[in-house]
Amino acid sequence: MKYFRLKDDIYYPQRWHLGSIINIDNWVFHEHHISLPNALNIELIQDGCETDFTFTAAYIVPIVSEKMKDALMDVKNIRFEPVSVLDRQCSSKYFVMITEETIDCIDEKNSVFDKFQVNDPVRPDLAGKYRVFFDMKVDENKISNSDVFRIENYNLAIIFSEKIVTRLKSLHLTGFKFDPVN
Repeated sequence: MKYFRLKDDIYYPQRWHLGSIINIDNWVFHEHHISLPNALNIELIQDGCETDFTFTAAYIVPIVSEKMKDALMDVKNIRFEPVSVLDRQCSSKYFVMITEETIDCIDEKNSVFDKFQVNDPVRPDLAGKYRVFFDMKVDENKISNSDVFRIENYNLAIIFSEKIVTRLKSLHLTGFKFDPVN
């Protein structure tokens, strides 16, 4: 099966840009077991065309429209929490997409990346974890029928199976693109 990394289409014409979810540490959205307050609100950094998918500017939190959420409702290991966009009357309801599975599946032999080092001056606490990928490849033998997951030791990346990518593209949703990772 083919797999793809979910990316924000930052070149979508006249698109909006969303900022942080307020009153919460936005890094928690990269964890797979989190509890949240009852109401989530997100900042609008730049007004423009709503998209069905957006990563928040600073923390790369995935925000999806109701149409995209409905297309993913039957996919296991993801859940959705409602979020209100501040200072904007939206034409759709929006949700934080929380990916609840991580898989250690990077094909290090065929990927190009940097890792945090033990003596890293900024983040020594992340020693051994991936810092950045220039070319990400996954080993599909380490993936057991998962359609949506994050990468172990690099939880910024969300991976979708070809089946889910095909479904989303057929609905003509906006705001995302997919890069192949195998």
